Amino acid sequence: MAIIQGEGLEYSEVPRESWTGENHPGRLRFQTFRPHHPEPLTDLIIGQGKMSVGGGGYGGGGLPYPSEVLQLWGGTMEKYPLASPKAPSIVRDDGSGRKDYSLVAIGPQGHRTTASPAVMAGGFATLRWESTPGADAYLVLRDDQVVAGPLRIEGSTKQWTDTVTDR
Repeated sequence: MAIIQGEGLEYSEVPRESWTGENHPGRLRFQTFRPHHPEPLTDLIIGQGKMSVGGGGYGGGGLPYPSEVLQLWGGTMEKYPLASPKAPSIVRDDGSGRKDYSLVAIGPQGHRTTASPAVMAGGFATLRWESTPGADAYLVLRDDQVVAGPLRIEGSTKQWTDTVTDR
């Protein structure tokens, strides 16, 4: 058996009279149970960019609400560093003169990678790149200067066009 439920925030986090559609008053809890056992086998809480994951009853009170991006209770975790992105591909450029483009990946905690290798375009360009595992957003650098971002583009393949207005 499994339970998925929405939970309101603690009143100490946001008083009830202050709840609106803009302050996301809630989190999700997922629990699974073994047959004939009243305590959860697994417990997962997701909310406000934080998650707790655990495997057990925790004295009947469930998991504590996470204070970090991810907290793992009663187990081990494998950690993979956020790698620098691979160089983007140039889809097309406008031929207005050489521009070098590179990318910086940003993790969900805000940590930034070093820049990808730069690629040369013949002008202001449209770039395409594959997702970097663990990246939440990207910065686009033109000639070593940030020109866009943080960009959050859905899908495993990203595409962005340099639309400079001060040409």
